[in-house]
Amino acid sequence: MWKLNPRRVSTKVDAKNQKVENVYDAYGRVTMVKRYPVSTGAEDVNQRTTNTYDYDGSNSSTRNLWGRLAAVTVPNSVAEHYSYTSAGLLTSKVSDFGGGIYMLPTVDYSYDTEGRMTQMVYPQYGHLVPPSSYAMYSQRLTLNYSYDSLGQLQGMTAGSDSGTQLVSSATYNAAGQLLSLNRPNSVTVDTATELPSGSGGLSAETFQYNGRNQLTRQTFLYSDIEYRFSATANDGRLTQKKNWNSTEEENYTYDSLGRLATAYTTGPEWGLSWVYDGFGNRLQQNVTKGTAPSTVQTVNAATNRLNGTGFGYDSNGNMTDWSTPSGSVTASYDIDNRMTQIVTPSVTETYKYGPGNLRVKKYQGGTWTYTVYGQGGEVLGTYTLCTAAGTSFLCDARLRVYFRGRLILNGWTGVKPDRLGSPDGTHGRVYPYGEVSGSVSVDQDETFTTYKRDVSTGLDYAQNRYSVPQEETAASAFRDCNIPLAIRQLTLSRFRRDSITNRKKKKAASEIRDLIHDSQLGRLDMETGVPGGKRWHFARRALPQRVFRRKPPHD
Repeated sequence: MWKLNPRRVSTKVDAKNQKVENVYDAYGRVTMVKRYPVSTGAEDVNQRTTNTYDYDGSNSSTRNLWGRLAAVTVPNSVAEHYSYTSAGLLTSKVSDFGGGIYMLPTVDYSYDTEGRMTQMVYPQYGHLVPPSSYAMYSQRLTLNYSYDSLGQLQGMTAGSDSGTQLVSSATYNAAGQLLSLNRPNSVTVDTATELPSGSGGLSAETFQYNGRNQLTRQTFLYSDIEYRFSATANDGRLTQKKNWNSTEEENYTYDSLGRLATAYTTGPEWGLSWVYDGFGNRLQQNVTKGTAPSTVQTVNAATNRLNGTGFGYDSNGNMTDWSTPSGSVTASYDIDNRMTQIVTPSVTETYKYGPGNLRVKKYQGGTWTYTVYGQGGEVLGTYTLCTAAGTSFLCDARLRVYFRGRLILNGWTGVKPDRLGSPDGTHGRVYPYGEVSGSVSVDQDETFTTYKRDVSTGLDYAQNRYSVPQEETAASAFRDCNIPLAIRQLTLSRFRRDSITNRKKKKAASEIRDLIHDSQLGRLDMETGVPGGKRWHFARRALPQRVFRRKPPHD
């Protein structure tokens, strides 16, 4: 139940009788989001979100905050503070995790006179010094961006302007699609600074497109993937995928509703077919040849939830119980339908979230893992909480480097993503709905599209929801986002309609993620739900997806 006052969402009560209340200032901006475990009871102040505009008491006069979002505070999680240029471009994002001066990871940005990003500086972190001390690395990773005469991103270096070359000679076609670039497969890191000191040489990565601007082939070092589409049907559906390195060729067919009906290799390796219900739920995944994962499920037509022993849901549709080969799993959720804890037979994990509904903390086995995001919602790095000599600081960094929003280095190792972001060959074969033939050993690494798999639980984290690959379903319902009802209904209905293929699932999830992020950062008109100004558009990125988001400075 939603209550509008006037034309603004003031309160919402969900099926679990939980209430969310929005507080606005005189300009119609959301200043506070209050959450009540029981609609008629007391507020849980630990779930309150506070948005501060214009001034936050910390050098506000030099941060160009007037009329802009200054800070977002989420208790027991993180408080983010922002700084801007006079034109409104983000120059600094400080994530205050609490615990002292070394628990304030900061990301800094610089721009040229045309508003293009020229530099990004990653947060500082440290390391333990045996037996009981610590040291902070004095230098931070700095990425420098260069552009061609048309303003298209052409190169990237680490360090000084003439430092380690990470990307060079990027070229584009007339539609602005990436045609080629040079990048490393690995980077040498100085053990004293943990900064790049060189690379094993740059290798060419190329992209080819057909007359409809669909990606048909991409090549990189030890990676060569071809995508084939119907010569007669202009439906955007992939009919074949050929890995020229492994020589494996995959074929795809679809039913009359556009759902994937069969996928099989031309050779004897594997084959799968699917059975769906009228809502697009996958009821069966059957092996037609070779070796592949199979699944059979039944769905309650009245509730659209999985039947069977071991499955449990709350009133909002969040999956609270399910079974795995190793035993039963239980999950808990907050008022925004975000998973806060999962208990498996082998591990218990706890999660905390920050602005934009992004997971910023994970606790497992006595260790806290922190995640720092860039201004576009991309993961810049994951860190471990370390303590020595009574001081808390971030350590054990695993950094990620992107070019045009596309991940190219993960922990200083080259990434070979396919057109949807699945890493080619890293986890063995990736089947059409996300199962892998190999093992996933690095926690929170991309496994299927851009979903990050938590190794201990086996869940895929997609920023707005968790999915259970072996159960062919999402564990969590969509967060209501505290965005205008019209936008919410439009996007959720689009997700339901598009849920027949994983590519479209990812697309819909990305749209909702960005709407949440933009809404909480004050970038949406909270009365109409419509982004304003010429700086808003549908941006087509290197990967084949369209997301409703602010244009990155270097895209």
